[in-house]
Amino acid sequence: MTMGFVVLWFNKKNPLNIITACMFFCFALWTAGMLLTNDLQMGMDRAKTVFRVTSIGWLLFPAFMLSFAVIFAEKRSVYRSVYFPATLAIISALFVALYEYGLLMGPIRPEMFGWFETWQNNVWVYLFYLYYITACVLSLLLFFESASKSKHVYKKKTSVVLFATLSLCLLTGTINEIVMPRLNVIVDITNIFVLIWALGIFYALVKYRFMSITPKSITDDIIAQMAESLIILDDSFTVVFANRAAFAMSGYTEGELKNMPFANLAHSIGAPTGWMKQLLVEGLIKNSEMELRDKTGKSIPILLTASLITDEGDIKGSICIINDITERKVYEQKLKNDIEKMKELDRLKDDFLSIVSHELRTPITAIRGYLSFFLNGAFGAMSPEQKDVMERVRSNTDRLLTLINNLLDMSKIEAGFLTIEFSNINIVRVVEESMNEILLLAQNNGISLYFKNKPAGEILLEADRERIKQVMLNLLSNAIKFSGPNTEVVVSIVENYVMDRAKAETIYDSTGNAVREGNYVMICVKDEGVGLNEEQKKKIFGRFYQAERADNRKHSGTGIGLYISRKIVEAHGGFFVIESQGLDKGTAFSFYLPKNR
Repeated sequence: MTMGFVVLWFNKKNPLNIITACMFFCFALWTAGMLLTNDLQMGMDRAKTVFRVTSIGWLLFPAFMLSFAVIFAEKRSVYRSVYFPATLAIISALFVALYEYGLLMGPIRPEMFGWFETWQNNVWVYLFYLYYITACVLSLLLFFESASKSKHVYKKKTSVVLFATLSLCLLTGTINEIVMPRLNVIVDITNIFVLIWALGIFYALVKYRFMSITPKSITDDIIAQMAESLIILDDSFTVVFANRAAFAMSGYTEGELKNMPFANLAHSIGAPTGWMKQLLVEGLIKNSEMELRDKTGKSIPILLTASLITDEGDIKGSICIINDITERKVYEQKLKNDIEKMKELDRLKDDFLSIVSHELRTPITAIRGYLSFFLNGAFGAMSPEQKDVMERVRSNTDRLLTLINNLLDMSKIEAGFLTIEFSNINIVRVVEESMNEILLLAQNNGISLYFKNKPAGEILLEADRERIKQVMLNLLSNAIKFSGPNTEVVVSIVENYVMDRAKAETIYDSTGNAVREGNYVMICVKDEGVGLNEEQKKKIFGRFYQAERADNRKHSGTGIGLYISRKIVEAHGGFFVIESQGLDKGTAFSFYLPKNR
């Protein structure tokens, strides 16, 4: 009874404490009855009354024991369910009623140790045996699971104690209450096996602070469960304490690690005592990369965080937290090797493209020259059919030469060798020339090409004339390619576009840097074509990116023209902006060139 009040004193609101107190009260009622009925001087009627009262203890005990085990094992979905306590309450009430009607226990009789109740020989008795043993076995399984899986050191130890004492209690109780009476051997040791279970709980309560939370128990539990190694050193950097993780990492036992100079265990890479000097000067070191030598002599890469322990300015020791970074080091090395392989493959690819492009451009240029001779009549007049075929050949030759030049430009960009030859150019004239060169293609596709609000005078810039023209031709050809018949492609120029800080911080170049403030010339090519969604706008300047799926493309292309155009514009100190309301709503590609480099 006293133990029940002790448990409630620890925490009277905790369900586990309440259930434990109820078990202790059952123990008290049960054992009190056994002690009172040992007196044969007590009359039979009085003995019957005592047995009726004390039966409440052993009839309710299985329900409280199973509830205790379920709550202890933290089976929240079970004990928070309405059905679990309701079922136990119904079963307990049933057996109490059966006892009152004399269906569980028969007439009492005197024995040498006192008054004795005999079990009836009916199905209800065997059902109670089954109920009692089932509750015990389920409780044992829950304690075993808790002992096996719990990460809390005190709970694990408590589970072992509860499992051992309940097993012993179940064994002795079964022998005393079931086996021996069937063999007509009457020895009452009920008090003993009940007391075993009660003392097991009380031992766990006292020894492991079971059901009581103290700062020390919390601290000990946290330290024991830490994945990091914790080592405490004295003022001479000698180990005075280590947790389980430290023993596991180093391979040393507690006795071997204690009093070991920490310098023998871990040291800075290239400077064995460097971290100690830093700690003494700064009082704290964080994530210092070091090596730990375990018991076998194996070096383990670690991160050390250490802090001095001081008392009124005097150094008393230090606390060290150690993380094993072996896996991280393996991953870093693998990543480094993979990056080197990728760089090598990328370099080989660039070399291959450059070589192949150079080798192809020479014969293609010669073919293009001979085609011009034929078309100009240098080798005699041609029929209209022959001339049409030669025009088609020249057109495809030009496309192939453009592709080769783009591949060469991309190789130069990747190698960092893209050349920009700055000169004073009239950007209006460059735009006009580009539109004139692309005009025939637009007409053949039924597309109207306009220069909207053409500036009356010149707009002079420091830029590479041929490179800017290359950008314009790429934007115009794309606009025509992705627009349908009877649509418009409109080109416009804004001479003085002011980029202030607020705008600049919302636009980024291909390296992820915000663009510069200042005055720009904006050149825009707007079409009424297929448009772009948000995902496509993010990827459109990528190498070899095609806005259409490769297996469903209606338009030819390599997907490197815009990549090269962006690099050319950024090499001038400019940037690109894309605007589109979505698919089938057209697109506006604008590039901005600084007025003053």
